[in-house]
Amino acid sequence: MIYPQSFPNLFSSFSEEEVYGALSRLKEGRYATFYETELRIDEKIKSIPDFIVVDKEQGVLIVEVIGSHKDAIRTGKALDAAQQMLNKELEKLGLSSTIVVKSVVLEYHSIVYGNILDQWVDTYFVKNKGVISDDDFDKITNYLKINNKYYTPSGKLQGINLQNFKGIKKIILNHLPAESSWIFVTGENGFGKTCLLQGIALGLYGEDLNHLFNKPMGASSGSTLSYGEGPKVKLNVRTRAFGKKAINNYNYPKARDARNFRNICAYGASRLETYDDHNLKKEDNPILSLFTTKSLLRNIELNLILWSDSHLDVDLKKYHYTIQLLEKILNGMEISVSNTSKRVWYKEKREGMYFEPIIFDHLAAGYRSMIAMVGDILIRLFEAQPDIVEPAKLEGIVIIDELDLHWHPKWQKKLPGLLSELFPLVQFIASTHSPIPLLGAPEDSVFLKVNRTVEEGITVKRLKSMEERIKNLLPNYILTSAIFGMDDIKSVMNTDVKAINMEDSVDDELFYKMVDKKLETLFLDDKLEQDDSHK
Repeated sequence: MIYPQSFPNLFSSFSEEEVYGALSRLKEGRYATFYETELRIDEKIKSIPDFIVVDKEQGVLIVEVIGSHKDAIRTGKALDAAQQMLNKELEKLGLSSTIVVKSVVLEYHSIVYGNILDQWVDTYFVKNKGVISDDDFDKITNYLKINNKYYTPSGKLQGINLQNFKGIKKIILNHLPAESSWIFVTGENGFGKTCLLQGIALGLYGEDLNHLFNKPMGASSGSTLSYGEGPKVKLNVRTRAFGKKAINNYNYPKARDARNFRNICAYGASRLETYDDHNLKKEDNPILSLFTTKSLLRNIELNLILWSDSHLDVDLKKYHYTIQLLEKILNGMEISVSNTSKRVWYKEKREGMYFEPIIFDHLAAGYRSMIAMVGDILIRLFEAQPDIVEPAKLEGIVIIDELDLHWHPKWQKKLPGLLSELFPLVQFIASTHSPIPLLGAPEDSVFLKVNRTVEEGITVKRLKSMEERIKNLLPNYILTSAIFGMDDIKSVMNTDVKAINMEDSVDDELFYKMVDKKLETLFLDDKLEQDDSHK
């Protein structure tokens, strides 16, 4: 097998793709990693490019794919150094057997015209006889995987330390439960919910603050924020994975570590627009939507079309899994890709009858918003975790500003559970102005209340008592609780408090009206009987 399963590098050469294809068909007992395994030598990161192949019976082979013999001469010294580095790293693993590490340079012409793609591994391995035990094989392959450029450890938000960021002077939150799949953020307009989400996103992803802030933040704000001369910005976010803590630090203007948390997506209130064409420049920044309304989301329809045409098994699996996922979102609406027009069609079925198929632009705004956001999540997490083909196995953190936007109350309540069902290993952090999504909050959800004062700036309080009680509360109570803090929930048109309908539902109202009517009838009958008895 090969890691990652999907070919992830858009800038690779044809010959690299061909070698990848050959290595993806490796027999049992062989393992390969593609594209830059990072070795940390003397506190510095060194990269071994292209491929590393492990064979249980013959050892370890470093493979460099080049375009000409001249390139091979230049590459030779680098490969010798890579061999020595990898040997040192393998020694640290405490292996029970001696591992032979060799290297080879494959030229473009020998790969393409030499017809050696299916046997070249044997050709170069045959001189490296040795035996690797099952335990050592697992240690080596795991080491290569976690040091691969495309490997990002999973994790869930466990702590936040934000300082001198926009309206935040200092926010520290510790001991957030790692088992929590949802963190809800509430607070009044302008109090800093979006600012908090932006700080978390930057702390996780580690994006350059100059890139995001030293320019207008979209048409809605029109303001420019600069941190070049201001106080140091500190964004410290802790995640936990497999019982281990990982700390993502971002201190501006100091540069952060090159390896950041890539399993993240973030979405602002505007999340309907997607790219129309693959030729348009894609946003390679998964958190930009949270900072500007001009950011476009990745178009899942384009990926569906590409996957449906692919001859690769991994792409066909992604196609079928994604179709199933989107159909679940759309209440069973059937989705298909036309072989003729290469367009995606949506066919609604109601009461056993099919409506005429329609295209994405003709769907309701709520459906379009859902497909756009979920599609972007799929594409970005698939790219961050190219070894995964099933959406349910994707891991990461997804941040959503104004979760309730675009959706009917029924969907607002359904959404948290549905997203967790589709992405069971993903943690969601979302702001909301509505109590309805909280009715659908899964077990172990966390509630954060944002406030703002002149003295303290933006502050955050965790509402633990509400987390314990939320499953027994109705919207009226939630609205007047500490979560939303409303003092009055009666209509502004009401002039008679006694006339307010206090029932919990329409059914209750109808029931009590029926009871009142029966009581009134019984009272009237009783009065008539009394009148008759006095005659």
